[in-house]
Amino acid sequence: MSDTHRTDAAEEQSIRAYEKERAAGWPDFPCDGYDFARELERELSAALARIKRLEEAGDAMAEYIASGPDVQKWTQAKEAR
Repeated sequence: MSDTHRTDAAEEQSIRAYEKERAAGWPDFPCDGYDFARELERELSAALARIKRLEEAGDAMAEYIASGPDVQKWTQAKEAR
């Protein structure tokens, strides 16, 4: 199973378009750049996972503190995404 679903879908769409153009007699063109897009998609997934872990840690700390200005700041920061 792939970890770059959006890039894979874009590549499939590009391949289908390329096949139609080629069948219509259009000249060949390279379909590159997908390796870089996959790298970016993996970095985005990792960053989103890290944000989720940080939010979970912040929520746990907010529960421990229970109330006060720091909890309010955390809530405001989390809502500001």
